[in-house]
Amino acid sequence: MEIKNINTANSEILIVDDVEENIKVLGHILKINQYKISVALSAQEALNHLSVNLPDLILLDVMMPDMNGFELCEKLKNDEKTRHIPVIFVTAKFQQEDIMIGFDLGAEDYIIKPFNPSELLARVNVHLELKKSRDLIKAQNKELLDLNESKNKFFSIIAHDIRNPVSSIYGFSELLEHNYAVMQEEERRESIHILFQSVAQLKEMIEHLLEWGKMQMNMIDFNPQYCNVKEMAQMVFHYLAVQAEVKKIRFQESLPWDAEIYADPNMLKSILSNLISNAVKFSKHTGVVSLEFNETETSWEIKV
Repeated sequence: MEIKNINTANSEILIVDDVEENIKVLGHILKINQYKISVALSAQEALNHLSVNLPDLILLDVMMPDMNGFELCEKLKNDEKTRHIPVIFVTAKFQQEDIMIGFDLGAEDYIIKPFNPSELLARVNVHLELKKSRDLIKAQNKELLDLNESKNKFFSIIAHDIRNPVSSIYGFSELLEHNYAVMQEEERRESIHILFQSVAQLKEMIEHLLEWGKMQMNMIDFNPQYCNVKEMAQMVFHYLAVQAEVKKIRFQESLPWDAEIYADPNMLKSILSNLISNAVKFSKHTGVVSLEFNETETSWEIKV
């Protein structure tokens, strides 16, 4: 994955040092480069700060009383909450073994005092960019997992819902195939009518599937216009008639003829269809699915 233009301005950096003069120097360099600064004068103060606020990066001195920087770094890297925060040691301890200890404990970098401000800024920026890139990738991975889970749920629901109209189409096609010659004209018309409604319902489901696919690719069109809610509700009732008939469910609505909503008609129809279809699915046999319409000063409310 290629990630460009990672903006590190306004990133928060926690400076942990027991010498106020060192903090002033570091703070001045960082502030004029648009970084937010937090300060801790001891390891314990740093832990208290981290318990309520997680910075984007920590600049850590080694030589401090009570708990030194190495001990604090080890503690942070062993804590799930703070292990992802990059740590840069900024210290006067310059022995090779000290540097190796710092890296072994999980620090991202090690800068020896006195330091060059340009070098310090370059290293800070690099590690902030790396952290923000990791955070972005993590967020994208979570989004992909959520989308995949939604897709699997959606296809599972679609596969389940498609069974009803497909079963009706198969059943009545088979009935006409084998019994057409001996059926009464009224029976033929009724069977063809149910076939038509089942195909219309199946077509509607396929359109919903295509709309869902467009939404996932941000390709869905939004074309609002004035829609007559009563006409749209009756259209949905007509599409779901076979599904309702199986459970002997009645439809009823109290929508006024002049009830109009400014909305995308396909989206509105999709919403009504999904809500009414779910109502049919989860209602008991011989139940009633009703639509009510309430108007307020600021909105219209449709209750299913």
